[in-house]
Amino acid sequence: MKVRLLQKKVAGVQQRRISNGKKVPSLVLALTLFVFGILVVTVLLIGLVAGALIHFDLVSFRGEGHGGLLSGLLMLLTFSVVIGTSLVAMLGHVPLRPIRKLKRAMREVASGNFAIRVSPCPVPELNELIDDFNTMAEELGSVEALRKDFINNFSHEFRTPIVSIKGFAKLLRTGTLNASEQAEYLDIIIDESDRLVQLSSTVLALSRLENQSTMTGQTTFLLDEQIRRCILLLESQWHNKQLQVDVELEPVECFANDELLRQVWLNLIGNAIKFTPPGGQIQIRNTQSGIVTISDTGIGMDEQTRARIFEKFYQGDTTHAVKGNGLGLALVKRILDLCGARIEVNSEPGKGSSFTVLLPETILHSALDQNPDLNEAW
Repeated sequence: MKVRLLQKKVAGVQQRRISNGKKVPSLVLALTLFVFGILVVTVLLIGLVAGALIHFDLVSFRGEGHGGLLSGLLMLLTFSVVIGTSLVAMLGHVPLRPIRKLKRAMREVASGNFAIRVSPCPVPELNELIDDFNTMAEELGSVEALRKDFINNFSHEFRTPIVSIKGFAKLLRTGTLNASEQAEYLDIIIDESDRLVQLSSTVLALSRLENQSTMTGQTTFLLDEQIRRCILLLESQWHNKQLQVDVELEPVECFANDELLRQVWLNLIGNAIKFTPPGGQIQIRNTQSGIVTISDTGIGMDEQTRARIFEKFYQGDTTHAVKGNGLGLALVKRILDLCGARIEVNSEPGKGSSFTVLLPETILHSALDQNPDLNEAW
């Protein structure tokens, strides 16, 4: 995804630069001045050579001495061609030097060296192109680092339950376990198998959404009613932890993909339940302008964790004391991007977290005027 966003960004910058006619003449002017400078130097050198030849009486433009006028003109023409060609041969590589450097750098990037950078040059247009190239190389380097991190985390998340299943299966095969131990180990194998199934489904869903550029399957539904149903689906989780769930929802009609947007609320509310200690509180609010806020009194996050929570497989809890695979919020972010929505996070360690989703006005409008009964209290 990041590579596609980078490509769009670079393409947009290049398109703006191409369409900006005010900056084109400076490059043309630089090349014109370079050619004019060579011509001036050539004329001066020819003048010096001609003066020297005439001074030493090696060339005469009068009468028939030393070949006469025709001989003198031919000799000056020969010197002109030799001097002009020599100057072009010696100085012609100067304006092409930045382009050659950029070409070599592109080959380095193509070979996988994203650390290469090109130094600036005096020509404004070429300098802007070099800046864009350096930005591209830097972004590609960060994408490569993210890819390697993703592969490592992906391998770890799949390997852990597989190793666990294999270990407990070997213990069951020994036949030395009593009935309660067998039941316990079988439950663990079932749980780890469910974890693999869920992980595979989430990875596939996220991969499908990352290759999708527009939202499809939109239907009209009540946003507040959808959130209420998500809360009910998770009732057993927050009831077992004796959490107080405070809900204030305003009736809003929404036109979006019902299934995908439901995944957003299930993940955000599920995380609030997961990271809130027993006896804590969760608040769920929405407004008719499309702002949905889910707050909790949980463990909270520091600034470093908050900056990375939407990365795939990233988990702020490095001890893995809380079950998870680090894909839920990445899925949430991608769905909201497809909807044209934004998500903001406020959190402090020990003071809980607050996730605010800002839906675009183009996919929702108030349903209160259409059905006043929808404004009943939760």
